[in-house]
Amino acid sequence: MGEAETDARIFVSCLTYELSKRLGVELAAKEFARMCECPEPGDLPCARMVGRLRQFGALALYHAAGSCLPKLRSRCAHAALESGADYWVMLDDDVECESATLDRLLAAAGDPLEACIVVLPCRLRGDAGERDTVNVRFVDAGPVVVGNGGPIREIIHGGCGCMVVTRGALQRVSEYYRRELSWQDDDRCTKVALFEMIRELPLPDPKLRPLEQEPEWLGEDLSFCRRVRETGVPIFALLSGLSFHDGQALKLNEIC
Repeated sequence: MGEAETDARIFVSCLTYELSKRLGVELAAKEFARMCECPEPGDLPCARMVGRLRQFGALALYHAAGSCLPKLRSRCAHAALESGADYWVMLDDDVECESATLDRLLAAAGDPLEACIVVLPCRLRGDAGERDTVNVRFVDAGPVVVGNGGPIREIIHGGCGCMVVTRGALQRVSEYYRRELSWQDDDRCTKVALFEMIRELPLPDPKLRPLEQEPEWLGEDLSFCRRVRETGVPIFALLSGLSFHDGQALKLNEIC
């Protein structure tokens, strides 16, 4: 078991695309609040996660809905920073883990004033081949480190389905990109588009001429991780516990 702070201030952002599409934004927000207060069988996995997170600190819950993930996640990042919380926990609606794994995840993030991000590895959704794929890419030959929450290993990027970002990390990345990625949102507030998707040329391939290489289009989660690492903030994957994505279980000690 880890040693997560029980008096921490935790900002939790949840994306509930399918629920909002089915009920509409206002009704979905009310239904999601009901789920979080008293989860029932069949409710969203992220609602159960919110309930588990309450044992680790004081929660501020941010419910986001929409179809533009880069903008939604960037809005969540802004709200998390404005809240003054110690940790920002990103949750997708179909991701969860047990309380013991969640404890390790928060403990691995460490001091909230230090810059660190920890990802809960999960299986991908999709066909049989995709379901055997995990949503993290490790740093080549990166060592396994045993920290407060158990074994972790540095990654190049990971999915945002369940990600813990310390306040120190969010502050550093937001300030680093404030001038380059600022935009005025619908509420007339200036925010930083940390999840804006990156389109760039891949690393040179000696087998191809430069003109033969096509640009890569990174998703919003990989784009965020790319920016994070450019600021020197490390991103780790937890290697102890159990995760679930769309009902698919993953033993974290088997992925490394």
